[in-house]
Amino acid sequence: MLLTSLLTLSAFAQKDPFVGIYKGEIIAEKYGYPITGDKTVYAEVYRNAKGYHIKFVPSIFTGCETYGKAENLKAENGKIVLDNVGEGENLRNFNGVITPEEINVKAKHRGDAQLKLKRYNYVSPTMGM
Repeated sequence: MLLTSLLTLSAFAQKDPFVGIYKGEIIAEKYGYPITGDKTVYAEVYRNAKGYHIKFVPSIFTGCETYGKAENLKAENGKIVLDNVGEGENLRNFNGVITPEEINVKAKHRGDAQLKLKRYNYVSPTMGM
């Protein structure tokens, strides 16, 4: 009984391969915010009981606005497929794939935009102090 409980807890404690922060850029025509200056974009992928959620933001760990988001996504065969999902004032209608290593998505932004991101391992500047 104890062994079964420990194995069950161990399964829940394993890191989810999709959950985390991704960093990349928005590739689109420079016609309107947020495609004006800095094209850096971050994606935060997290999971709850309803599935995976993704939000695209200009920076992490700040109270910044969300460019766009998609919710209640499902993973199958090692990837999360986005098929015309998501909403946002700046980015919406996402089509593409999320893998544990990268995100490659097309979105609408007064036209078409491409988002290419790679997994980002943030290290606190005060780590080890």
